[in-house]
Amino acid sequence: MKTENVIEKSIKNINALAEFATEFAGDISGRVVVLTGDLGAGKTTFCNLLCSSLGVKSGLSSPTFSVINEYEAEHGKIFHMDWYRIENVEDLMNIGIEEYLYSGNTCLIEWPEVGASLLPDQYIHIHIVAEADESRTIHVKLS
Repeated sequence: MKTENVIEKSIKNINALAEFATEFAGDISGRVVVLTGDLGAGKTTFCNLLCSSLGVKSGLSSPTFSVINEYEAEHGKIFHMDWYRIENVEDLMNIGIEEYLYSGNTCLIEWPEVGASLLPDQYIHIHIVAEADESRTIHVKLS
């Protein structure tokens, strides 16, 4: 279902999520993509599937403790970030986050809320909702 600039997609299982990630991967080269949703909704799984679709061969892991993982993909670098443990904007500034966000490389950001003021004017927002039956509803908004 598409409403204005929001796309809603129902995902029934991990195979369907992988198919959607492959389809979506073609649209994110060099873009900032923020992912929101409850803990366990599938943000990291979706990021890993995206990275695989973009040609990342190995080393995929959650950046929960490292904050930023860097991957080499077919089109260039991918920065996968997890801001869950970041307390404030100053912490992001201290790690040079703007250099990543404005590098022209693909940035995938989980838990972006703390640094929302630093995001570029245009980015893709993915919100994942876990349903009771293990399916997911994904809302994609293009800003």
